[in-house]
Amino acid sequence: MADSEMKRGLAQVMYRFGPESLFDYGRRGLSMKVSRWETDKIDSLDANYVAEQIATHASSFRNDDEDPWVDLTVDDVDFRRPNRVVGSLYPLTMYCQNRSCHRVVSKKEPSHFVYTNGECPECGGELRQLAFVLVHDCGNMMSINPQPCSNPDHGYDHIYLNKQNINDPLSWYFYCGECGDFCGNMSKRCTKCNKERVYFRPIASNSVYYSQGDVLVNLPIDQRYSGEIEYGESWARILMAAHLGDLDDVVEEEGKTYEELGRMTTDERDAKRREKQIEELKEKVGAEQVEKMIESGVDLGDVFDVAEDTIKGSTREEVVEENRERVEVPSQRGGDSDVDQAYSTLSHELFTYLRSTQGYEGNLDATDGMERQPTPLSLDGLLEQDDFLESNPEAEVYPEKLQKVNIASAWVVDNLPLLNYTFGFTRDRPERSRTDLQPFPHPRGEDSTPVYVDQTPSEAIVLQVDRSAIIEWLDEKGTMRGVERPDTDDESDLKEWFLENVDTNELRDHYSPIEDDLTREVYTLLHSMSHALMRTASGQCGLDSNSISEYVMPSIPAIFLYASSTEHFSLGGMHTLFKTRIHPWVDETIADVQQCVYDPVCEHEDGACHACLHMSEVACEGANGNLDRRYLVGGDRGRIPAFWESEYV
Repeated sequence: MADSEMKRGLAQVMYRFGPESLFDYGRRGLSMKVSRWETDKIDSLDANYVAEQIATHASSFRNDDEDPWVDLTVDDVDFRRPNRVVGSLYPLTMYCQNRSCHRVVSKKEPSHFVYTNGECPECGGELRQLAFVLVHDCGNMMSINPQPCSNPDHGYDHIYLNKQNINDPLSWYFYCGECGDFCGNMSKRCTKCNKERVYFRPIASNSVYYSQGDVLVNLPIDQRYSGEIEYGESWARILMAAHLGDLDDVVEEEGKTYEELGRMTTDERDAKRREKQIEELKEKVGAEQVEKMIESGVDLGDVFDVAEDTIKGSTREEVVEENRERVEVPSQRGGDSDVDQAYSTLSHELFTYLRSTQGYEGNLDATDGMERQPTPLSLDGLLEQDDFLESNPEAEVYPEKLQKVNIASAWVVDNLPLLNYTFGFTRDRPERSRTDLQPFPHPRGEDSTPVYVDQTPSEAIVLQVDRSAIIEWLDEKGTMRGVERPDTDDESDLKEWFLENVDTNELRDHYSPIEDDLTREVYTLLHSMSHALMRTASGQCGLDSNSISEYVMPSIPAIFLYASSTEHFSLGGMHTLFKTRIHPWVDETIADVQQCVYDPVCEHEDGACHACLHMSEVACEGANGNLDRRYLVGGDRGRIPAFWESEYV
């Protein structure tokens, strides 16, 4: 078959045309296997965080203790963007579709079929691919081939397919047309793990290939400094300090970005200070005199005093130490060996929230490749625009409406960078714990594990939930017992409380139960709010419900609702909702969540089902776990207070 091309969008390629997947080539009526991807290397992403997310995903599969998944780090991963997919004919068994013939032709290579000209060697009828393959949960996929006749004189020369019961492929088998010898059926033992016999699957079956990947908000680190930032605790504490307002003066007066703070060490600061002092001294007494003083070893300390404050003093070590004395994350107290994971998750959560609600704090004109920074517009800022209020007078009620659902602040964010990534595949069954995760073959044959990514801009609505309302609700629910209450009139104290009491390590695997009571209660409350708002947002913004996704940030606490479009442009639906439809959106959400068609069963059981709070798997970040409508409207005979009752607004 001659080479031929077909055009597909990158998003479709990521989901449906992964390496080792099968697809229909409709123009030729054939099935193909993706044999390789041609790619470009990608550097402009937060590689450390993405690698940690992949390691977390991999830990839920059966072979998590095997290479390349065990101890996976960013050094083991190669990020690439696909630009061309190459496929080849598969499976490689064909039979004559002439009902009176059914002669079988099986080849080892796709090119060998060229010599058949697509015709049966027996009767000249048209050859058709056998539309089944064998797949196993170890990741193996096999073509269903006949075995040779036991008579060496016959071999493969006279193989036919018996499909007498055409509706029952399980009864089909191969046989030798010369002697009638049995030559195999529609199953065989797995050739990779040799553990068990596997049976056929239709090529179009979902169980043939499960792409493993995810979508996350991935803000770009300023590449000028990314190689010098000390990640882990240091980076997390700088961002915690920024979130708590401890760096406001540094950012505003010293003009430093978070990345600059993440790299500036005390030694570097002192070196710059000394360099500045020497330059000032040269202006005062002359360069030649200063050089002589330096060469002779003269103590220049006294004369340097005049320039003591010309280099501002905040450094990475100073910020980290001050924050370390102020905030103790939960995994520190519990002696959690995964405290580094907690810092990583916090870093991503805080960096995403800060940049998405405050914008890039540095000078964009002075940067290179920072066009992917998000552009936020706050509701307060929108309501200060006279022309907007003149054309949208109903917007005056937006703050009141949002207060009804305990949302304290809101932003609409343009140019939100999403990262769609895929890191492997499974076969045979969807359960992670019962399948082996397979890595993709490297497109260049290197030892690293390829991860394929697609970066797309999107738009989002960011909702910061009222922190004091959550504290009051937790207290009434009885979850605060033994936990010190923060000052609910002090926003800084409230922010610190959530950082110190929400254990992000409990949330890294959404397939495992949350053991910590406070973390579970806060996450379930926010997750339920998110789903209630997502279900009604679709009708207001015009996006399909499966095209709106969520990112819940319990440590803030905040909710991101973003358009999960992967078409490399934003549709404006979230902007329309934010600017013109907040009032019906909130009213409809409150009304919609009050009851479920399966009440009273739903409200007396889990408080969430497919009819009231569940969303599709592509929209929900938590596999529809940790949802409870009663958290919002109250229930369980008064034991669960309503978060959306007027008492707290």
